[in-house]
Amino acid sequence: MEYIYYFDIAACLVDAVVLLFYFLRLKVSDTQDICFCLMIADAFFASFFDFLSAFLQNRGYTPVPLMWVVNILFFVFNNSITPLYALYAFIISGVFSKKSYEDRGYQMMATAAMIIPYTVSLAFVFLSPILASTGKINAVIFYIDENGFYYRGTVMFTVLYIITGYYALLSVISIWMNREKFKRNGKLVVLLAFFVVSIVGLAIQTIWPNVLIEWFCVSLAAIVFSYNSQRIEDYVNNETGLYNRKALSVLMKKQFDSREPFDVIALLIDDVDYLSRFFGIKQREDLLKEISDSIKGQFYKQKIFSIVPGRIVICFKDHNEAQLQKNIEQIKTLFTQRWLIGDAEKITLKLYTRICYLVSPQDANSPEELEEIVNFIAEDPKFKQEVIDVSKIDWVVRKRNQKIQDELIKGVRGGNRFQVYYQPIYSVKEGVLIGAEALCRLQDDDGNYISPEEFIPLAERNGTIFKIGQRVLESVCKMISSIRNPADFGIRKIHINLSVCQSMQDIMADTILNYLKTYKIKPSLLSIEITENSFDYLPEIFTRNIKRLGEAGVEVVMDDYGIGYSNLNYLLDMPFKMVKIDRNIVWAATADENHQTALNSTVSMIKQFGMPVLASGIETKEQAVKMSSMGCDYLQGFYFGKPVPEKEFLNMMSLRYRDFNL
Repeated sequence: MEYIYYFDIAACLVDAVVLLFYFLRLKVSDTQDICFCLMIADAFFASFFDFLSAFLQNRGYTPVPLMWVVNILFFVFNNSITPLYALYAFIISGVFSKKSYEDRGYQMMATAAMIIPYTVSLAFVFLSPILASTGKINAVIFYIDENGFYYRGTVMFTVLYIITGYYALLSVISIWMNREKFKRNGKLVVLLAFFVVSIVGLAIQTIWPNVLIEWFCVSLAAIVFSYNSQRIEDYVNNETGLYNRKALSVLMKKQFDSREPFDVIALLIDDVDYLSRFFGIKQREDLLKEISDSIKGQFYKQKIFSIVPGRIVICFKDHNEAQLQKNIEQIKTLFTQRWLIGDAEKITLKLYTRICYLVSPQDANSPEELEEIVNFIAEDPKFKQEVIDVSKIDWVVRKRNQKIQDELIKGVRGGNRFQVYYQPIYSVKEGVLIGAEALCRLQDDDGNYISPEEFIPLAERNGTIFKIGQRVLESVCKMISSIRNPADFGIRKIHINLSVCQSMQDIMADTILNYLKTYKIKPSLLSIEITENSFDYLPEIFTRNIKRLGEAGVEVVMDDYGIGYSNLNYLLDMPFKMVKIDRNIVWAATADENHQTALNSTVSMIKQFGMPVLASGIETKEQAVKMSSMGCDYLQGFYFGKPVPEKEFLNMMSLRYRDFNL
């Protein structure tokens, strides 16, 4: 039989190109990526030995030992492709995740299911020469006659198909059981396409055995696979072109696990928010890309990560104190220059940067701990020096933060660690308390309260803020619905804070309105306070949400006005119904005439926009009188009452006409 092997030649070329691009590109060698590489390499060698076997037979007589070797090697690679495909499907579906593997029985069963059939198929491949020499042709996968020609076994080749079908079935089951997950990350069609195209190639070759097209079909599927399933974009920061925080966790795990010391330098650019506000996101991105390219040029042999805008981490291969200091000086020199920003007209900027450095695993035991350290230093105002040695930091605060994070996780898992307290709000015009701000309190194991100023930033970082927000919202709704008529208690508004993270959620408005509907609460009873530094992150989502809330009757309040880069456009363009002045501004105005003049003008301007003003941080009668005289409509602070539990708050509100002697 004359074999048509040109498809095998094309398959070899295609697989070689895919492998070449794999090794040339920026890549992350995680388990999934390595398995993909093995699949393509396996397909290359299988198609090569398939071609070589056909070529040798087409040319006539070939030494029998050579044909045995070529075909054994072909079947080794041929039998490997479906187990590798099944393994790949298992890896990305989480079958072999660390959590699953903690069950030893599961571990042994899963490993056996993957290895035993494959081992059996290889055993029959290697036994084929021995069995053929004894005349047991029915027990071989294939055999070579005395003229060097290849023949399939009559029985065992069917067993090979059964084993191949077994792995294909495992793959399909894994893909189907995790189809929703694969739909979300776009891999469902790709995985099924690889499977279907390969089966089509196998079917064609079964019908026409002389047309060696099976591996060409596999190579075509591999092209689609490489561009759609193995997406390096998942590991790259689009803004800078550097590795992202996900890649940090994957790429550096092995280096941390080796326990060999190595240097890490983190560059903190503190002007990122300033750049965004005054030049726009696009100009900021261009500048950060230019900075990243400069750093890559200087440290091209190292792994460089951008974990968030303005925080770049450089991981070196080993520890060298002299070289470490030299590298730090190199970065300092780079930022002595001025950078250009702008579109039509370039503006020169001197960026304020900080450098922190550490030696791992001495100062950080894992990629996650490294990221935590960098974020901690970047966000803590105590670390403002140009160069920060992590080993010299007092980690009492850090340990405290770790304790709080543990308490947060315990709190969201259950129990009564989170409690809602209410701080009264006073109406200047009516001279009575008209509601309160709902504030979350967290208790530790010892029953001590943890300040929101401590746990809220940490909750935003570890994601527990979403559960906390739901707890507060539900608690407030339960409280309001527990009293027949809130007006009997003088309750007209309950204010709830939303963090930056919550404000970035596309479902923010739907979540709030669903709770109000569930507990049958009038939307007008709820006020949502959102800090002004939330507005820059996802302005389209944010605007859509607050418009939806406003249309439903929920009052949206600009919180902490005055502490950041206050922008009048937000007041003019977004449907806020009230502005809340930050307590620090109130305190400064009480102590200094210039601050008082500035605040007086601010309040007057806001009132001209038709919005009432709430002044927070009122602790003395003097402050209350002064804010009232400026035109503030509502006052809040210790002078009118500290945050108290629900029962105490309702008792307080029942005494509506308390005399605050203003």
